[in-house]
Amino acid sequence: MKAKTLLLVLLIVAALVGLWKWRSSHDPVGKVRQSLEELRTLVCFERDESPITKESMIQKILARVSKDITLEVNLPSAGQGLVSGREEFREYLRLGRYRSEYLRLALFDPKVTLGDNSTSAEVKATAKADTNLYKDSYWQEIVLTFIREDGSWLLKRVTTVKTWGR
Repeated sequence: MKAKTLLLVLLIVAALVGLWKWRSSHDPVGKVRQSLEELRTLVCFERDESPITKESMIQKILARVSKDITLEVNLPSAGQGLVSGREEFREYLRLGRYRSEYLRLALFDPKVTLGDNSTSAEVKATAKADTNLYKDSYWQEIVLTFIREDGSWLLKRVTTVKTWGR
């Protein structure tokens, strides 16, 4: 009897997981969140990452950004900067990945807003970065813009948001 009950519970859990995955695959907001999480995971790295792995991860990140990616940064500790295009973005990724020993990135409370015809989306979030380059965790408000191309959500723009006191 216990075996049948356990089997029934496992089947129900499997059905719920399947329903959740099916629903999220047909939900544009869910797809944007999934793309955001994939990018966040790829950007993070730990100590002792080999050069081959570094380059592989950079290529995976570049596959998830648009050709005309723009990164507009205004940080109190680093000043202002603008990165335009995939090639310049690649060099920026290399610089960060080779200069830092590790990077851990967390995104808190991402709010996704779909644009017209669900072909673009804006994500507002609070980012927390931990790296060996800074003693303390670095917190920053960011806005990310995604566009839908060939069924995939690609990152088109990242902008830091100036907050009170900065």
